[in-house]
Amino acid sequence: MTKKKSKWIQKAIKRPNALRRLAKRIRAINRDGTINLDKVEKYVKKNYKGKRRTLWLRRINLARTLKKLSRKKSKRAKIKVKRVKRAKVRRVRGKPKRRIIRRILRKIKRMKPRRKKAKKTKVKRKVKRSKSKTRKRKKVKAKRKVKRSKSRKRKK
Repeated sequence: MTKKKSKWIQKAIKRPNALRRLAKRIRAINRDGTINLDKVEKYVKKNYKGKRRTLWLRRINLARTLKKLSRKKSKRAKIKVKRVKRAKVRRVRGKPKRRIIRRILRKIKRMKPRRKKAKKTKVKRKVKRSKSKTRKRKKVKAKRKVKRSKSRKRKK
C-alpha cells in the first residue's frame, strides 16, 4: 500500500495572513519582511486569554515549524547544487550538463525569498524666510486691507 501525501500545511492554515496582520498592527515585522515571532508571542500572552490565546499561540508555533521546513528545503537545494557542480560535464539525453546546472541554479534563485525595499519617508522641512520677504508680505497684506476697507465704504 502506498500512502497518499496529505496536504497538512494547507489544512493547518485556516486564515492565511492573520499572523502577519497582527504583526503589522503591533509593529513586529523586521526590515527584511520577516515576522518577529518572539515579540508577537509576548504580545499574545499579555493581551489575550482563553481560546483566543491558544489559537494565536498555535498560529505562532505553526509559523515556527514552517520556518524550519523552509530552512531544510534550502539546505537540500544547496547540497544538490554542490553535487551538480562537482559532476563532470557530459551529455545527458543530448543536452550538455552545463545547461542542466544553469537551470537548477535558476530554480534555486527563484526559491529564495525576495527582500522588500524599505520605504523612504519624506522629511518635511520648515523653510526659513528672510526678514525682507516677511516685511514685503506684511506690506502686501496691509495694502489689501486698505483696498478692502475702501471698497466697503463705496458700497455703503
